[in-house]
Amino acid sequence: MEKKKKVRLSAQQGLLGMGGICLAFLIAAVPSRHFDLLATPASRDQARVTSIYQLDGALTRYFQKNGHYPPHVSEVRFGGWETSLDGSFLGQLVEEGYLSRTLFDPINNDSFHFRYFVYPTGSWGGNEDPFYVLVATAFETPHDFLAGRGSYRRGQRIWSDEFAFALGSH
Repeated sequence: MEKKKKVRLSAQQGLLGMGGICLAFLIAAVPSRHFDLLATPASRDQARVTSIYQLDGALTRYFQKNGHYPPHVSEVRFGGWETSLDGSFLGQLVEEGYLSRTLFDPINNDSFHFRYFVYPTGSWGGNEDPFYVLVATAFETPHDFLAGRGSYRRGQRIWSDEFAFALGSH
């Protein structure tokens, strides 16, 4: 009787092991593009917009608590803008809990990245308070899905004429 239980248990373990191997093989055989959410230009463009809105929300919460925006870390190469290229983009928002992780452009190279700049009082239209501009530098596809979103203007300057997507404080 004891021997039958051991044989049955061994058979069950063998079947479970074979099932696991088959499942692993099936998962490996499915093309990876079904699992890579950023595999297409359109999905990367949507991720860019989502990240910019998350950053904008975090900047708004930061301002509400602190009464000012986090300073930008000036990068000479990009005209004084802070960019997502160096790995520490708006790191203060993560350090202080406004974001759970640092957000980057899905490609994050010289052509596709995020930028942030805090303009002082009196710039671009005589603003009474400092304001920020947050941009995505480029999209990979025609961005019809935006339907008028991502356009930012201050005085005579329209940042969305210079960048693919721009948000800023009011």
